[in-house]
Amino acid sequence: MDDRRRVAETGRDPVAGKIIETIEIAARHGAAVEVKRGQVVRVIDVEGAQVGDLVCFNRHDCSDEYYRNRLDHHEPHRSCRGNLAEAVAPWGVAPRDIPFSFNVFMRWPVQPDGAVVPMAAPSGAGDYADFLAEMDVVVANSACPSDITPTNAHHPTPMRLVVYEPSDAR
Repeated sequence: MDDRRRVAETGRDPVAGKIIETIEIAARHGAAVEVKRGQVVRVIDVEGAQVGDLVCFNRHDCSDEYYRNRLDHHEPHRSCRGNLAEAVAPWGVAPRDIPFSFNVFMRWPVQPDGAVVPMAAPSGAGDYADFLAEMDVVVANSACPSDITPTNAHHPTPMRLVVYEPSDAR
């Protein structure tokens, strides 16, 4: 594999270790992957200005009460919550057990008066965030499907997960 393709696959920078798995996430959809303790999952914005909604579960107890979220929200089109529910269903996680997500690349600043202003994600093509697994986990990410607010610049795009074994693994 030539260096240009490897950098494109891993975002702006190559990973510092061995790639274990790469998962493509279609625009407006979600995916999940198992990540072992000591491995890293890289969440990549493939085309730019895309928000990812990320959740993690203890791989050995995906229904951990501490992480439960009892909200039940339905939308007329794809939603981050629905994407996450589809992604983690193979691990037996019920929609009611999906916690609030960590919004990777999201920019909704809070104003002095308390108002929240939705803005396009500041990320560019190839930007990424690495997350080190401190225990075996199932990581799910939704390529936020919102085209109503400027969250994804009104145009949802694909994302990618890359799981890798760092060269300096513990």
